[in-house]
Amino acid sequence: MIKKDNRKPQDLIRELSRDDKKLLTTKVKDYFEEGRNCPNMIQYTINALQDGRFSAKGSGALQLIAFLYGAERSASFDLFKILDELANQEAG
Repeated sequence: MIKKDNRKPQDLIRELSRDDKKLLTTKVKDYFEEGRNCPNMIQYTINALQDGRFSAKGSGALQLIAFLYGAERSASFDLFKILDELANQEAG
């Protein structure tokens, strides 16, 4: 939806059902935490690119961005910041 729609991610999230919001938040936070706790980011990233979890577009890009934000280890989880990054990446 973020790629196909010109609205901001916050607007799109507001339209999701409660269950869909929870699912999205949980999935994105899981990758964020993977990045935060990953002992070997290079190997994990290569494996995730090879098996399709990470990619340059779509859900793979969202998962990669969440993982990298977690890998920074200085920021707390912020779904909107991650979604904004995806929106900016998709537009560029």
